[in-house]
This record gives sequence, C-alpha cells and structure tokens, in this order.
Amino acid sequence: MFQNIQHFSHTQKPVNEDACGFGRSFLFVLDGATGLGKREFMHAGSDAHWLSGSIRDRLLRELPQGSDPIIVLKEELHQLRSQYLQAARTMPSAAEAPSACIALFYERGDWLYYFGMGDCYGVVELKNGQVEVISDPILEELDQQALMRMKEISRIQQIPFFEARRQIQELLMHNRMCRNQPGGYHALDLEWDRLEEIEIHQWKKSDVHRVLCASDGFYEIMNYGIVDNPKELMDQLRLHGQEVVQWLFSAQDADAQAERCPRFKHRDDCTYVYAETEE
Repeated sequence: MFQNIQHFSHTQKPVNEDACGFGRSFLFVLDGATGLGKREFMHAGSDAHWLSGSIRDRLLRELPQGSDPIIVLKEELHQLRSQYLQAARTMPSAAEAPSACIALFYERGDWLYYFGMGDCYGVVELKNGQVEVISDPILEELDQQALMRMKEISRIQQIPFFEARRQIQELLMHNRMCRNQPGGYHALDLEWDRLEEIEIHQWKKSDVHRVLCASDGFYEIMNYGIVDNPKELMDQLRLHGQEVVQWLFSAQDADAQAERCPRFKHRDDCTYVYAETEE
C-alpha cells in the first residue's frame, strides 16, 4: 500500500527516546517519556529509550507478518513489565515510570486503520482533498496549562522561560499521574493494558492519498508559521524531504527564549514517517 516513504528521527541527547518503523503495510512513530523520578533501571541513559525501542523492535518483527498490532502491543507490554519489575523490584508511580505515545497506521484487507495514544500525531489526506489530524486533546491541554504556568513564572520572576520549568515539577507530576486514568490522557505504559478501549480510526484504502505519523517534537513545526496547515506540511515533505526539519530547527534557534512557541525544552526529540499510497 505505502510507497515513497520518508522517515527521520533526531535527538540532541545521548539517546533518542523517539522511535519509528515502516513497511509496505504499516508505519509508526513512538515518543518515549522518561519518568520524572529520574531513576533508570533498564538503560543507563533512559528507560524511555528502552521502552520505545523495545516496542519498535517487536512491531517490526510482527507487523510484516500481518499480526494484530493491538495484541502485539499488549503482549510486549506484559513482557516489558516483567523485565522492569525484575530490575526495579517494585513498580514506581505513574509519574516516575517510563511511558510512550504512539501513532500507528496499518492496513488490513480493504481498510487502512489508525491507532494512536498521547501527543503523537496521525495525519491522513484523502483523495478528495479532506485532511484529518488525530491526536489527544487532553494531553495537549495539560501541556498548555503547564506551559502557561512557566510563562507566568518567567514574567513575574524575570527569569528565562526554560528556567521556570524547575518550579513546576509538582504540576508536571500531577499531569503524569493523569495517564490512563478516568478523564486523563492515554499512553503505552507498564501497567495499563486495556488497549482495546482506544478508538481505532479507519478509511477505505482506495480513498487515502497519503499519511504522516509525527512525534510532537516534529509537529511543533505547525506553531512557527512555516506552513499554514497539515496539507501544506505534507506538500513540503513531498517536495523537500528532510530539509523541512532544518526549517524547524532554524525556527527553534531563532526562538531561543520560547517567546513565539512556548515549549518545555529548546528542541525535543523529532521524528516523522511520511508515505503516499499506491495508485
């Protein structure tokens, strides 16, 4: 189904907590989040790197064989939980444990399906020109509340915006504790496994023109005026490929104090997979 596939993943940290994968019948992006407790049990650099990388490797083994991705994810999370408990002895709080958001497209029969959790983005353009963007508005709202609090602290105390993050740790911990709770946001983690409760979107394969999976670190490009809408973003990826990422990095560098685009760090891990469909 998929052709002309592009992919990119970048980090400025020692290890990348994003991950991605693709094939003729699927593509996905994972965005790992390290626990706020900063205790690492599975990887010296980042338990989130271990989590997202392990899930990526399992999906890459199973999806080309036509396996059900929901079953695969549940089985992998159960195995990873056992490994984590063996190393950590006890399961830390939700705020302290690693998690991962996901954007996953996969085909079955005549249909294209999308499974998403958290603040990864799935974008679909249909052949009639309609564009759909799928993400989690609850997590986006929680992040916006935290960023607005950082902005307020920065203004009142006259300190650089990014330094204000140290003063909102309790709020960030509270937001993480909302993960997979009633009224909260959803993400892959080592405790909650009711993945069948997540809405799965679907389209007739013959109606789909192209798709994009993106971590929030890449989709941040929508906040800088570089492109006006998701369709234009996919147009620019088709024409310019990874050069589009450099436009984002330049915009971030020009916004060193996060005045134009409030964000938690100067540059987050940045990952996308773009693909067109066969005619």
